[in-house]
Amino acid sequence: MSDRVRKNLIKYGSCLAAGLLFAVFYLSGKDFLNLPLVDQYRLLSDAFMVPGFFMVAGGLLIFLGNEGTFNGIGFVMKRVGNFLLPFLLKDKGETYAEYVERKSGKPTAGYGFLFFCGAGLLILSFVFAMLYSQVHG
Repeated sequence: MSDRVRKNLIKYGSCLAAGLLFAVFYLSGKDFLNLPLVDQYRLLSDAFMVPGFFMVAGGLLIFLGNEGTFNGIGFVMKRVGNFLLPFLLKDKGETYAEYVERKSGKPTAGYGFLFFCGAGLLILSFVFAMLYSQVHG
C-alpha cells in the first residue's frame, strides 16, 4: 500500500470514527434499544447530524481562513495582544500588508476529508430523517 493511500485511509478513518464515536456517546444516554422505532430513527438522525455539521463547518472555516477572510481579525487581535501584554509578545512593528503577505505564504492543505466525511454523515442523518417522517406520518 502506498504512503499516500495509507495517509488518506488514516485521515478518513479517524474522521469517520470520531463521528461514529460521537453518535454512540449520544445514543448511550438515551436508552436507545428500548425505544419505539420512530424514536430510534429520530435519535439516529440527530446523532449523525451534529458531527456531520461540525465537520463541514470546520472544513469551511479552514477554507475561509486560507482565503484570508480572518486576516483583519487576526491582525487586530495581535495588535491588542501586543498592547495589553507587551512583555510576552515581541512586536515586529509590521504593517497590515506585511502581515497579510506573511500569512498568505503558508496555507493549510489536506482538509478536504472534513467535507466528505461530514457530508457522508449529513446524508446518513437525512436518510434517518426521511425514515422517521415515513414512519411518523
